[in-house]
Amino acid sequence: MESIDEMSTIDIQDQQDDFTKWIEKFPAQIDILSIQVFWSNKVEECLKKSSESNALVHVEQRTFKILEMLADRVLQDLEKDIRQKYEQLITDLVHQRETTRLLINDGTSTINDFAWLYHMRFYFDHR
Repeated sequence: MESIDEMSTIDIQDQQDDFTKWIEKFPAQIDILSIQVFWSNKVEECLKKSSESNALVHVEQRTFKILEMLADRVLQDLEKDIRQKYEQLITDLVHQRETTRLLINDGTSTINDFAWLYHMRFYFDHR
């Protein structure tokens, strides 16, 4: 829960160092799961707010920004475990980006559209 909450407060545009620290703070499995939960929440939030499929463009752009940042970081001299975390996150984020593009192209406009229900989603229940 702490990881998801922290990630949601980071603005990738202005706080790349904070995002990097967030990645390094938690184990890889927690980072990946948090990214998945965050993405699922953002997609559903966009679909609930707007009935237009282009509302998901914001999610695609945010995912792209994270990918750009990680691609730059992975080219640097890093410790093995940090590099592996970046590589794992890149793999998941590429999948999220492509899934978001598919949702946009399919004209997905609600959380009940089959195009969204078809994909694996990750939720965290705070209870």
